[in-house]
Amino acid sequence: MLQLSMILMQMIKNSSDAEDLKRIRSFGPPSCVQFSFAHRYNIVTEIMQATTLHNMKRSKGLDLDILSPVTGKKDIMQGRQLKRYINQLSQAKGATEKRLKVLRGSGYPVEEAVEASTMIDTETILLTSILENLMSRRYFTQYLEQVGSQPLIGYWGAVEELRVSDKSNWHQLGAEIFYTYINTPSPEIKVDKPVLKRMEGFLLGDNGPEVFYEVQEDVVKTLEEKFYPAFLTHELYQKMQSALEETSENNALSSGN
Repeated sequence: MLQLSMILMQMIKNSSDAEDLKRIRSFGPPSCVQFSFAHRYNIVTEIMQATTLHNMKRSKGLDLDILSPVTGKKDIMQGRQLKRYINQLSQAKGATEKRLKVLRGSGYPVEEAVEASTMIDTETILLTSILENLMSRRYFTQYLEQVGSQPLIGYWGAVEELRVSDKSNWHQLGAEIFYTYINTPSPEIKVDKPVLKRMEGFLLGDNGPEVFYEVQEDVVKTLEEKFYPAFLTHELYQKMQSALEETSENNALSSGN
């Protein structure tokens, strides 16, 4: 990835077409350039993804600057490479802006490159925090709806309701969960036969609801591994952050009055 950003810098310096530069900055290199890529290369998205990966490692307790039993040499090397990569991409974005100013004239606004250290300090919202907060969960649900995996968070929410419900409502809620998310023609949540039997046993009154909680844990793992990283670089995540910040500021103002 470091070589890729160097190639990109050279392309920016050699470009004499303002529209091509805008595409490089916002979408990726035009198809007519001499270098061929497997996918369109987006500088801003690459910065966000690399920064998110770095922050996710830190949020899991991995200090990428200190060698420890938790953080090995490989993690440190990857962390340092990520920092260099983010800096190079930031510089590439800044170079694109400056080149555009040369081609478009002095009236064109220029965005200076942002240092990686500034971006890395941005706190990544953990999946557990997103699930626990009603507002953030709505944005995550919208994202899952777009990718066709809304049943995952639907199951999570239904089981949360089961956890806090009165025992007299267990059978009704358990049946709704089972026939909505598990026993369907094309279930998003697939369970093996022993788990299925335990769920059926709960509906018959032979077992407790623990099996639903266990499947919920597997659902959270699926969300974290398959969908959460992509959500962090999606526009809905940015909107969620803005909405949370606005709510926090409004609450602070209200409490100050």
